[in-house]
Amino acid sequence: MQGAVSYLVQFLSYVALTRILTPVEIGKLPLLVATMAVFGAITSLSLQVAVTKFVSQYVGAGRSDRAWGVVSAAIKLVGAVSIPVLILMTAFSQQLSGFVFGSTADTSLLTLAIVASVISSFGAVIVGLLWGLNLFGAMVASNLTGIVMGRVFGILLAWAGLRLPGFIVGWVIGAFSGLAVALAYARPHLKKPSPHVASKVLLEYSYPILLANSIALVQSWADVTILYALTRSLAYAGVYYLGLAGASILSPIAGSLAGAIFPTLSARFGGDDAQAFKDALRVCQRVLNLLVIPVGFALGAVAGTAVTVAYGGAYLEARLPFAILIASSIIPAYQVLMTTTLQAIGRTQPLMRITAAAAVTEVVLTVALVPPLNVTGSAIARLGMSIVAVVLTYVSVKGDWWPSMDRSSLGKSLIVSVLVGMILLVFDTLIASNLPVTPLSRLVLDGVIFLLVYAVALVILKPLLPEDIDLSSVALPSKLRGLLHLVDNWAVMSE
Repeated sequence: MQGAVSYLVQFLSYVALTRILTPVEIGKLPLLVATMAVFGAITSLSLQVAVTKFVSQYVGAGRSDRAWGVVSAAIKLVGAVSIPVLILMTAFSQQLSGFVFGSTADTSLLTLAIVASVISSFGAVIVGLLWGLNLFGAMVASNLTGIVMGRVFGILLAWAGLRLPGFIVGWVIGAFSGLAVALAYARPHLKKPSPHVASKVLLEYSYPILLANSIALVQSWADVTILYALTRSLAYAGVYYLGLAGASILSPIAGSLAGAIFPTLSARFGGDDAQAFKDALRVCQRVLNLLVIPVGFALGAVAGTAVTVAYGGAYLEARLPFAILIASSIIPAYQVLMTTTLQAIGRTQPLMRITAAAAVTEVVLTVALVPPLNVTGSAIARLGMSIVAVVLTYVSVKGDWWPSMDRSSLGKSLIVSVLVGMILLVFDTLIASNLPVTPLSRLVLDGVIFLLVYAVALVILKPLLPEDIDLSSVALPSKLRGLLHLVDNWAVMSE
């Protein structure tokens, strides 16, 4: 739910911004987001993952009193890095603006983005504690407060006349809000005295993740930055970024699933329970098969209509990149689950090699494909990167702690996906396009067709197992567990 709400809020903010800002201003957004991501990686040291890992592992081993020691060491490390970096970057903000935008006119934008990034780094550590303690309600409240407050205030300030600077001020407000809420929830669990946890222990675990995340930034932003560098067109960068933002609709599914299962896997690893570890992963695999692949096929089939409704006809050039990026996002969903497994068992070193190889693939493909294909070339390069990353991650993770793929579940999901994609493609291009309806009405019709075909396919194929429902009932809030009875009756294979 957190992933879905986060995506919806961020997506709607871009829908609103395309009606407020010019395409050139929209083109500056990905460069600002990339700046924030770079400094967030530097200042956080990826310690939020280490905090979650060690807090959940200590709880699983019956040593929950060490939680404060883990958080205290992480906060000191983040402060030791983030504050000097903030001072340094503020002093050289004009030079940084000239490097990123080719002008010092946007100095304030970069400074605000860096301030928001530093605040978020402290918030991430506290959220890591909540995550490690399986306090998902508190974690969700903290994260969503930051996202919603940041986007709402940002849109209001942009609409009020502050335009792009106002939107970035919203980022700062959101970062402060998220940190405040996380601290309020974490306070009862930060009790002294607590055994000291050496900073070296956290850094030894997190530095491979930090390096991998730093290289992953190249993966995330190489296509955007190289596209801008080669074309010098903020409009092209904006079109591609909007397509990328729209295609990320699948990322909350895998990200939320991995986030929910990470502390459980760490605890079971701490208890040396390999069978329970694999059982949890098998359920996750089946959920990904059932959700990610069909939705990806469906969105790819109606890419033109989706882009028109979201951003307007001026951004229709993002149609083909959007379809390619949706295809790309199916693959990383499985890599996220594999990466989470590596982190849970403490094998973080392979992540550096994986991200490095994927980043090199993306850079080479982007440089080669952008000149002839422009925005579409960047999208194809990202697809190539995703394929390389998931293959290398699978090679690293397979073994005693990774279960074999459920071929029956995957096969049924592919049948559902192909069926949904073909029917939607025919309906959207041959039938709905000839009806006297608006693009929004056409997309709504596409959605109804998807739900009908998807539901019928689930009833016929029954791709789930009874244990999937049992474990899902534990993970879902009590008010939503009634929905599982419908799924149990319709989509679960009889024993």
